[in-house]
Amino acid sequence: MKLLLTSTGLTNESLTEKFIEMVRKKPEELTVAYIPTAANVARPPDKHWVINNFIELHNMKVRTIDIVDISAIPKEIWLPRLERADAIMVGGGNPYHLLYWMKRSGLLKIFKDLIKEKVYVGCSAGSTILGKTLISTAPKKYIEEIPEFEGNAGLGYIDFTIRPHFYNPDRPQFTDDSVQELASELDTTIYTIYAIDDNTGIAIENNEIEVISKGKWKKFERI
Repeated sequence: MKLLLTSTGLTNESLTEKFIEMVRKKPEELTVAYIPTAANVARPPDKHWVINNFIELHNMKVRTIDIVDISAIPKEIWLPRLERADAIMVGGGNPYHLLYWMKRSGLLKIFKDLIKEKVYVGCSAGSTILGKTLISTAPKKYIEEIPEFEGNAGLGYIDFTIRPHFYNPDRPQFTDDSVQELASELDTTIYTIYAIDDNTGIAIENNEIEVISKGKWKKFERI
């Protein structure tokens, strides 16, 4: 798998260049499937981050941007569209809602094989779901929004987790102390958190981890 896990998308030239390097095609040849499902129940009424993701892809001159909401269309429609994409971008919002619909739609059963030969770009919730555990400073709030979803288990595709929107002025609750506390509360097999701001991403290819950043980030481990 080729993973590019971001806080909020391809927000700067370094992240864009890394994406193009990983996908090994010119933007004009690319089809990117965008899954917006996590945004459907996200609390902020303003979903500007979704629009920004489209603008980023458009400015790259990506040939085809396909919006594929797995909660809105049946499998016989979304599956071929995801299969023919060169890259799959999963947008931010509520990670519990996203995982719930991945299970309900049937996508979860095939997802690991589906992205094996593609580039996966995660944005916020789309990044955090790949860890073994979803972490949040307010997990009860998000679980209450999705009563059908039980527990904090993520997909476990990576052996660390990501805390997006770190150091962001509008997220003052994400401090060094609060993230370190979260890291220390995690299970001993899931002891690493990469806290990243909106200009940082984590690239994973051939089991190699690379931090791409024009901003701030910090690695936290269990103490």
